Amino acid sequence: MIRKTGNHLTLWAIQALIAIAALISFIFGVLQPLISGFGWGRGPIFGSSVTLHANLNIPFVRPYTEPALPSIYERQERTNGIQPGDFIEMSLPNGVEIWVRDFDLRQGIGLMGGQTLAGAVIVASLVLLFLIVNSFRQGHGFTRTNTRRLLLTGLIVAVGGEIAALLFYWGTLQILNHPDIAPYVLQEADLSFTPLLVGAGVLLVAEVFRHGVNLQYDVDHTI
Repeated sequence: MIRKTGNHLTLWAIQALIAIAALISFIFGVLQPLISGFGWGRGPIFGSSVTLHANLNIPFVRPYTEPALPSIYERQERTNGIQPGDFIEMSLPNGVEIWVRDFDLRQGIGLMGGQTLAGAVIVASLVLLFLIVNSFRQGHGFTRTNTRRLLLTGLIVAVGGEIAALLFYWGTLQILNHPDIAPYVLQEADLSFTPLLVGAGVLLVAEVFRHGVNLQYDVDHTI
């Protein structure tokens, strides 16, 4: 009896944590990009701005210091050759932050749309997980309904998450290709395939879960 009560309280606590995580994800993953994208917000959190990371186009713009950092080629010209042990030089980081405000339509769809969809994917997945945990708390977790919920979670993460990643990738390229920005940075952006991998993992778990549910169903209906 004590063990059953402990398990019940544990599942209650897990549900509470999932609910809190879903609420936070909805506020900062869905509402915040929407409010920012439409220009309704103010301040550092809900204001219409986003920061992107890019790499400087070093042949076009080269960071410098005073005095200048040592260069292998300059040393070679000065000393008529480089001796073993002299192949050493310093370089500054080539990363730069781009602060974007007042998006146009394509930038807004890419950046804010990608963030909003990613937040919606997280919220939907957490809601489905909440329902699964709730069914276990009520004593009937190994059901075909939960199998469908797991399958749906995997599809949402894989498809919805990857579309969100593609949107943000496309929106980032819109910024990097802007005529005022393009000469200074490399036209490179990272496209994440993590949603596909995570979604595939959830689908694999769902398939194993489905086999377990079917075996349990066969055992329960065996005469």
